[in-house]
Amino acid sequence: MNSAFTEEFSPNLPPVADLENQITVYMEKLARDIEDLALTPNFADGSSSLYRDANTLALIALALGKSSEESGMKAATPGLIAAAQQVARSQNNDEAKAAYQAVQDALKSTGNTDDLKWEKVAHLSPVMKKSLPSLTTEIKRLSRNEKTFLRSSNSGKVIGLSATLVAIAAGCRPNVDETLAPTEENLWNEYCSQLYEASMKLNQAAHAVVDGTAPFDDFTAAFKQVDATCNTTCHEKFGGASAK
Repeated sequence: MNSAFTEEFSPNLPPVADLENQITVYMEKLARDIEDLALTPNFADGSSSLYRDANTLALIALALGKSSEESGMKAATPGLIAAAQQVARSQNNDEAKAAYQAVQDALKSTGNTDDLKWEKVAHLSPVMKKSLPSLTTEIKRLSRNEKTFLRSSNSGKVIGLSATLVAIAAGCRPNVDETLAPTEENLWNEYCSQLYEASMKLNQAAHAVVDGTAPFDDFTAAFKQVDATCNTTCHEKFGGASAK
């Protein structure tokens, strides 16, 4: 990804409350991943969820750090990114536990978000093979119809899930070299832009349905666009879940 393009890329992002919520969610996910790994005889056999969640957390932290909104967690995002990357490099239980402690410590850290750039902070494979499909599947489950969407905490979960989709779409732009078409940078950027735009519309529509300012059909249409984007360009050209 060339530096000029990086400088030009300045997307709108979901409300910081959505992103902060997802940082909390993914820290809880990592804690469960580590607990599960303690019960798994072979670290390699049970580490896919850990790598999925660590790489996704790095992308969420980058999005929060690049947001134009003020946030209580924003100053911690440089440290969170580094700590999440440490988790993603873990090769055994002890390393994973130490890295997770670094994530917890990073929440109290203060860094310079002006130094953050839209550059590669995560590996593509765990995000595309594991995180993205699980996010869209969960959104579909929680929003089968308007009644289901508005039931209990479902709408809040969907808002958070859609914010994570935005973070993935915005943050994975530098990862074309990890796809099955590493020379197709322009097409990859176009795909990421399409997913970003559809995911932002989904997040905005979810908020609007909750606020009573838009019909549920708007949300449904936005989700169909997210689903279509994942199932066309990404799968057909870049390998989708088959990416390296």
